[in-house]
Amino acid sequence: MSSRLQNKAIRYYEKKGLLPLIEHDEAGRRLFSEDQISLLETVVCYKMHILL
Repeated sequence: MSSRLQNKAIRYYEKKGLLPLIEHDEAGRRLFSEDQISLLETVVCYKMHILL
């Protein structure tokens, strides 16, 4: 997966409930666990295959 997924896409997935329980630091940056990164990779993979 590209390390440059747009913030707009991540916000969208988070708002839709596809990325639950993401913590944020004091500056508002998302803090991802390894499991959340794997989930995000899965969401992006599904999105890419559905749009083909």
